[in-house]
Amino acid sequence: MDEHQGQLPQGFDANHETGDRGNAYPYGQCTWWAYERRAQLGLNTGSHFGNAGSWAVSAGSMGYWVDNTPRNTGDALVFSPGQEGASGVYGHVAVVEKVNPDGSIEISESNVQGVGVISHRTFTSAQARNFQYIHF
Repeated sequence: MDEHQGQLPQGFDANHETGDRGNAYPYGQCTWWAYERRAQLGLNTGSHFGNAGSWAVSAGSMGYWVDNTPRNTGDALVFSPGQEGASGVYGHVAVVEKVNPDGSIEISESNVQGVGVISHRTFTSAQARNFQYIHF
């Protein structure tokens, strides 16, 4: 987090409540994978952020750093309902695996190709700027 010191939102508290009580999301759903992958990377994730499309609002209300800039491996990428093929009702959430020098991003996600199937996509820098990201 030190490398982002000058970029942190004013008033950001690195010791905010995380809401992390273990993975309470249904197996194989995008929310389940986002929680699992962030845990593998040592990142906290709230256990009850709700449907994928509401994760950014839920995380922000708990004090997580949320914005529209992909920064790190492990950032949760939140798709609004209907965005880039996401459910029109529930939205979608994925995990940033790599931020490339040109601003494009590589992500991992579950339940795009079937429940519990982990898949990968790449978004251009222009596309990447249209998502919300949960950092820490």
